Amino acid sequence: MRRRHCIGQTTAANSFHTSTNVVGAGVTVLNGLKSCQLSYGDWVAVPGAGGGLGHLAVQYAIAAGMRVVGIDTGAEKKQLVEGYGGIFIDFKEETVSHPSDSSSVTLTKPTGYCERR
Repeated sequence: MRRRHCIGQTTAANSFHTSTNVVGAGVTVLNGLKSCQLSYGDWVAVPGAGGGLGHLAVQYAIAAGMRVVGIDTGAEKKQLVEGYGGIFIDFKEETVSHPSDSSSVTLTKPTGYCERR
């Protein structure tokens, strides 16, 4: 018998249309992560990590064993990203917090970006 893996389960309360929206968004996010050719243990930054596609990207990346830095703003989005196990950067507060560390780091002016080589 073939083993099946799933993130969630549909119920009678969920309509077909609701379920397909999640699948469509999930495929969009999954394709983005796959195109980066990231592996277990790699770092991935997710802008808009508390939004519609962003929160799915955070969950998928963590499920794949990646280390996630979620970038967004607001206490609810911070709680969401940290609840999944990611590190959160609040771009308005200019602080970085890690759920397993009570300390924060103050950000200074960005100096560039990183890309996979």
